[in-house]
Amino acid sequence: MPSKKFPFFVHFCRLFLWLSILPFWLKVKPSLAAEKITTFIGPLQISIAVDSIETFADKGKIESDLGLIVNRLDEPARAKLRELLQQRFDNISPDFISRYSRLTIAEGILHQIGKIVQPQPGINGILAMRSATILAAADKKEGLTIINVLRRFPSQNIYLDSDSLLELGLNLRSMTKYKKAAVAEVIRQSNIEASTSQVNSDETPRRFTAQGNAHQESDRLPDLSQPGTFEVQKKAMSFKIDRPRTKDIVSVPYNLNFELYEPQGISKPAPLIFITQGFGATPDTYGYIAQQLASYGYVVASIEHRGTNLAKRLEYPNTELTSWITPSEFVSRPLDVTHLLDKFEDLVANNRAWTNRLDLDRVGVFGYSFGGYSALAIAGAEINFPRLEEECSTEGLNPVVSFTFQCQAKYLAPHSGKLKDPRIKAVFSVYPLTNPIFGKEGMSQIDIPTAIIAGGKDNVSPPVQNQIHPWLWLKTPDKYLALISQGGHLTTVKPKDRGIEGIPQVEETPKTDPQGDIAINYLKSLSVAFFNRHLQGLEEYEPYLTADYAKSISQENLNIYLTQSLQPEQLAAAYGKNPPIPLNPKPIASAKPSKEESILAEIGRTGILKVALRSDAAPISALNENYNWTGYCARTINTLEDYLEIKLDRPHGIQVVKLPSDSENSDRMINEDRAHLGCGSNPIDSDTERVSACDLDSACNYNGMILPAGDRSWQETIDNFFSSKHRQQ
Repeated sequence: MPSKKFPFFVHFCRLFLWLSILPFWLKVKPSLAAEKITTFIGPLQISIAVDSIETFADKGKIESDLGLIVNRLDEPARAKLRELLQQRFDNISPDFISRYSRLTIAEGILHQIGKIVQPQPGINGILAMRSATILAAADKKEGLTIINVLRRFPSQNIYLDSDSLLELGLNLRSMTKYKKAAVAEVIRQSNIEASTSQVNSDETPRRFTAQGNAHQESDRLPDLSQPGTFEVQKKAMSFKIDRPRTKDIVSVPYNLNFELYEPQGISKPAPLIFITQGFGATPDTYGYIAQQLASYGYVVASIEHRGTNLAKRLEYPNTELTSWITPSEFVSRPLDVTHLLDKFEDLVANNRAWTNRLDLDRVGVFGYSFGGYSALAIAGAEINFPRLEEECSTEGLNPVVSFTFQCQAKYLAPHSGKLKDPRIKAVFSVYPLTNPIFGKEGMSQIDIPTAIIAGGKDNVSPPVQNQIHPWLWLKTPDKYLALISQGGHLTTVKPKDRGIEGIPQVEETPKTDPQGDIAINYLKSLSVAFFNRHLQGLEEYEPYLTADYAKSISQENLNIYLTQSLQPEQLAAAYGKNPPIPLNPKPIASAKPSKEESILAEIGRTGILKVALRSDAAPISALNENYNWTGYCARTINTLEDYLEIKLDRPHGIQVVKLPSDSENSDRMINEDRAHLGCGSNPIDSDTERVSACDLDSACNYNGMILPAGDRSWQETIDNFFSSKHRQQ
């Protein structure tokens, strides 16, 4: 997910969360404008004038009503508050906000915040926040600032739900405190390991080349952040993938593009490493790692994942916003690696030139962000559907991008969750997304050498939830956790790849490393050492994978720490009580509770319509080569989305989750309650009888739709939809 300051809706949501301790928000000024912010603490009503907030932002003057809050802050906190109130988001357009605030990742967060920030008591503030923000962004003079959003809030009062606010504030404070304690404990443990290391200057190992040939004993191991001894040839390649590897997942034929980096002049077949990139990236985003590994004697294939590549990312604002991340990507990305490895096996078996180029007994995977998830899935981590169902269905507010992103996987078609490829022998995962999609049960299935890199300042994939705890759950004896203490999600991404046209940048680059060279060198050194040790079996590279070595290369203000022995009880002791995030989550039963509400009621409550669409039935329903839905079904479902939005009185929208299906599994998806509706599996007959003429207590095929049995209100809704649709036509 490369960018430089959270996509606006997330960054702005995070600012709203300051309400937990600083009720300083929102203001308007058209014909109806917010004049004050009001909340109740028991019988006591507290109001803060919006003018007081503006005066404080402009002049630093604290009026008496605002003083109830601001006077309790120290001077640095006051300065930070003024800075936030004055900050302009000039790179955010009203069109961007309008489109992206309807995405699931934004809407779920905004809907929960809307329960706290209300235009009237008991009225969710999501629409008010959305409209105020769009109007502020369209104001070229004042710009998009918190103050200008306050001016545009469409009610005279802004009401804060004090109970929800207090609960949120307590949760945020405990989470922040625990994160600091956990990061500090990783650092402390790394320092302990470094101080007790057996490696010292008197016992410096012999230097080994990429092929494992020893030099004189007086030589030191080389600086692995520097290029290896091999020249590298890079070329773009593509294979036609025309078969799914498993019947559980629908696949359409597609071209799998990748960039191949080959060392020149090798004397024997080289180990193979796949690089799986992050969301919206290109094969070149971590090309520097591919180049580095190839210079040390590896063949590297950097994959372009068609469904989540840069082209798709730049395209989706103009297509189906609710398909920003298709659930099937959580399966198809790991399968891209498996499919490509299948192709390489065919080449090695049938083409002598390739037989001498690749050693397929030594295959590894390097992954970043969403690619870090993909790499761990290939290594054996299993998708944890019970945990996804439980944690993603709670009403609590979780403003973390990666959490909502992972929750899309709960809409996957029936699947075992097992994507392990036993041919993979080692995995190196940078800022991966792991929790709740894997959880403890899924992560514990990995049994190969694993390295996980975390960033102490990563707000996209927070380190405690996604790297530190999941690392503890690994059962493999060869595991390494490295922490870049001041690193963010983009610290190891080169500057040219951090900002993509049309997408706001998400994080600030660490001021100590504006070019990213320090963190990039960390990653070069550790990845080469890890694969040399665990793919080539070169024990001489073990010293690189120690806390002592990390300390020796660590640079001030962007330090790197490495541990191999961190224990759960150490984190609990560092925090001083039971952490707010369980170190050992209790197992979740896989059995789903019996369904008590109707489909229509469920859609009204969740705002989500799940549809199983044929991916291979053009022109009725199909996925094209760019993974966009085409045909009658896609158009009809888009119209149904608008119809349900009105019928269910959800002006902030319905999210349609479009699930690929085929002729064999459409019915199963509906019977197992993974889809509310199916489309494309049956011929369309313009004279088809109305649903009301069908047996409403059994499954019914109507206008190419598969309707579930036993839900009369849902069947009648579809009947009425088609009737109104035909009348409109």
